Amino acid sequence: MASFAEMNRVWEAWVATGAAPTRATVASPQLASPDYKIEIAVTAPGS
Repeated sequence: MASFAEMNRVWEAWVATGAAPTRATVASPQLASPDYKIEIAVTAPGS
């Protein structure tokens, strides 16, 4: 959570305006790898 604002700046620069998928922010004491700073899960509509 300490990097939340920084992560949002990167996210907003990466995702096209108005095209951001649904996301959730969750604090986790242990990520999938100790080298990871964040994990992102997104939901995309089917075709």
